[in-house]
Amino acid sequence: MIFSFINLKKITDSYGVKEHKRIEQLFRHPLFFIGLTIKIFLIVAITPHIHHIWFLPFLSQPLDGNLLDPWTQFIDKGGDALSFPYGIVMFGSYKFLTLIGNFIDNLISTNFFAKFGFRLSSLIFDFGTLYGIAFIAKKYSIKILLLVYWCSPIMIYILYWHGQLDILPVFLLIICIALMHIEKPIGSGVFMALAILAKSSMLIALPFIIIYYLRNKRITNQISLNLIPLGFILLINLIFYFNSSGFNKMVINSPESNKLFFLNINYGDGLSLFLLPTIFLILLYLFWRMERINLDLLCISIGIGFFSILILLPPSPGWFLWIVPFLTFYQIKAEGDYFFSSIPFYCFFLIYNFLYASGANVNFFDINFHDPLIEKFYFENNFLKSLIFTSLQASGLIVCLKMYQFGIWRNNYYSGIRGKLSIGFTGNQNIIINSIINSLSKILVNERIINLSTENYKKWDPKLTLKSKLNLKNEKVFNLINFSKDFFNIINKRNIHQNSINLNSKNNLSNKKYLNSNIIFLSGFQSLDIKRIRDRANLKINLNILNSDFESRSKVNKKMRESNYLINKKYDLIFGLIKNETKSNIKTNSLNGTYFQELFVTMANGFFHESLVRNLIALSSLKVDVEQSSNLEKVNLTINGDISSEDIMVISKNMIVNSEDLLFFGSKWSEGMLGIIQLIIIIHIADILHQRST
Repeated sequence: MIFSFINLKKITDSYGVKEHKRIEQLFRHPLFFIGLTIKIFLIVAITPHIHHIWFLPFLSQPLDGNLLDPWTQFIDKGGDALSFPYGIVMFGSYKFLTLIGNFIDNLISTNFFAKFGFRLSSLIFDFGTLYGIAFIAKKYSIKILLLVYWCSPIMIYILYWHGQLDILPVFLLIICIALMHIEKPIGSGVFMALAILAKSSMLIALPFIIIYYLRNKRITNQISLNLIPLGFILLINLIFYFNSSGFNKMVINSPESNKLFFLNINYGDGLSLFLLPTIFLILLYLFWRMERINLDLLCISIGIGFFSILILLPPSPGWFLWIVPFLTFYQIKAEGDYFFSSIPFYCFFLIYNFLYASGANVNFFDINFHDPLIEKFYFENNFLKSLIFTSLQASGLIVCLKMYQFGIWRNNYYSGIRGKLSIGFTGNQNIIINSIINSLSKILVNERIINLSTENYKKWDPKLTLKSKLNLKNEKVFNLINFSKDFFNIINKRNIHQNSINLNSKNNLSNKKYLNSNIIFLSGFQSLDIKRIRDRANLKINLNILNSDFESRSKVNKKMRESNYLINKKYDLIFGLIKNETKSNIKTNSLNGTYFQELFVTMANGFFHESLVRNLIALSSLKVDVEQSSNLEKVNLTINGDISSEDIMVISKNMIVNSEDLLFFGSKWSEGMLGIIQLIIIIHIADILHQRST
């Protein structure tokens, strides 16, 4: 069974306690047991007609010859070429329980357990898909997830009444996406290959996944680890089945494969424009052009890709199963939309397929509903059939458009601002400030961060002795005019003047690097001294390193409280770090060999300080003191103690709105006071981006 390759517990260990509890609650909810009861009852009580005439005869055949080529053996024995248009993965996954059922049937002379084992396989993959959706979505309404997927009338009809098998490739695709998201590229590639080998239509999702890799900086370098095993498995399969006459006839040349070029525009002289490939390429182009591609957008775009097949081709009932997990993902993310946009689609699907598709036979009784219901009305009206089909396709198109609209909105949740975000970051220790900026680039992994420092605008060679005669804070040291020009050139997406910067080879960055950036840090002494730069900066930060040997705690605290920076509105955030030289050998809370035992924070607008304090106290042993001004314009925090990077990561999930759009859940946070500084800065950045995108 395919579950032998999956350690679900190990995969979910990378998620938080809340996610684990939500999944536990999911499988204890009454709706889960209601859906499970209905499905088990249908598995026992009925046998779909297509199982009886196609799938079971194929899977129940004794394998006398090549175990890996049952298609040729089946055709040679006069079997129906329509019986099993699926790949080796589908065959192996459904063969296992069917074989056990056959063995039991032979022992007790029945014909029930082979059918039961075959259909039980679908229930297992159905359950696995529910688990996979819950794992990917993380935050969801349990009731809505169970209603729109587990208890979905479409799922119940397709799998347990009509009897299609498309749940297996969809399940494998969901596992592929989940493994890709938690940076398991090899496993993701293997499961993508298995999904394609189960049903070739899963190739539709592959270009979206490749684009997702290419457009996400945190995983771009993993694309080869994904594509190499995927390509190797597909190549082996291609070589093995290239000369299989049965495989070519039943799978490659199946009637469903020929539908790809069904819809076309005739240009005359034998020329035709095939609409499906054309529109699909346009969808891929639109996906590529998205400014931000997150997991939500990937899932919704794959769903739209599948929808394009359903809308532009005369679909089989089983094809609609491809979109249900991705439609579910959309519905649990946009709760207010699904009711109006999806219910008509569900209704027309059930009406059309109950009337015109095959049904099932009732086990243990001589009752059958295998013929389409329309035949029981003794009339065939093509106009009525076309009208219902048109309603089905139109309602599907509306759902598709709503998914696209929602996907665009979600995609721009943290990137809807016009222009670049600029952050001024000054203080008395440029080395530590630059280290913090570099660490932020590893947390905001999909943001393109540039550090424009006044250190690169010195008027002379640092080796000259004249430098030692001037204090670094003296404005004569730096060419602030060129610094200002280049800053506004970057903001306005114009080329910077490289010859105006005294850049060494290590820091030399191309104009393309600057132009593509979306967050600009201004650092170094006097980087905010020019008024028009201060006015353009979205966030202004000051950080000072203070030595506890020379300044007492009370004196430092008083200095932070009485700071006139906030009164003059020069800074939005002020950090004061107390260092303790006696603990310089301790890694925790340290940077460049310096141990930081205490942090003072002054915020111009303490919009989140209460939540921050609650989280810090609840998840760590930190001591936090809060002092708030009477007019609520600023908040002072005094923080001391130790906190782990894992705790800071958990707090970031709790405090940052839609954190999965801005941060990767495995981001590498610093420990101690430096991690808290990172957290506070990123919360401010997230708030600015959120406010300006709404």
